[in-house]
Amino acid sequence: MRTWIGALAVATLLASSGCNSLQYMETEELWAHADAAFDAGRYGDAIPYYDEILSRSRENARAYLFRGISRERDSDALGAFRDYARAGDLGDPRGLLYRVDLALRSDDLAGATGDLGRLKDMGLRGRDRVAQLVLLATLRLKQNRPRLAAQNAERALREGEALRDPGAEPFLASARYTAAHAYYRLGDFQRAYEHFDRYMSSPEARQSPTDHYLHGLLAYLAGDYVAANEHLAQADPDLVDEAASILDDPSFGAGER
Repeated sequence: MRTWIGALAVATLLASSGCNSLQYMETEELWAHADAAFDAGRYGDAIPYYDEILSRSRENARAYLFRGISRERDSDALGAFRDYARAGDLGDPRGLLYRVDLALRSDDLAGATGDLGRLKDMGLRGRDRVAQLVLLATLRLKQNRPRLAAQNAERALREGEALRDPGAEPFLASARYTAAHAYYRLGDFQRAYEHFDRYMSSPEARQSPTDHYLHGLLAYLAGDYVAANEHLAQADPDLVDEAASILDDPSFGAGER
């Protein structure tokens, strides 16, 4: 009886100790649980498994990368930033790519520039190369250098389309979105509309009222008034009214509203 009580006490202790019980798992089992939680979008649940993996091996770039992604999606941007940096230091360029993306979204242009400089010497290929070019185009746009932004976005599109890789589609959508904004700033409304039109036809497009407004505005500026009215019918009406006032054209978006 005492043996059974002792065994039951140990089992109860392990069950109630939460993450502490992870130390008894094999590393392969930790990865299986981490991957399952990550793939299911339960990023907070995945993090303790990555923590345990990293407690056993501080040189595991993949664990740092996926813990960084999990932290970012679990609203811990600072922790994600550190993990991405460590993954990059250990030779995984994806860590730096994610860190550049995070830096750009927080307007840390100096940080993004530094990491893009490091990526330049890493000889990226495939999707990673396309992602690098898209991030560079985004940086140039934020630096108010639309011509360079357009050039890098076009290179991303050429190289990405040549891959014929469905996994590259999100990067191609980002390249088209960035190219559209770059050409708009350059006053090339036809190219801007063509790129944004292709972006809006991709599965990655948000299809938000603001996006429909931009779609309609670019169609209008490119001279396609029928398409403009179709897009503006799904747009934020306040934005449409404001643009009609700025353009001094009461017919802007009026055809379908």
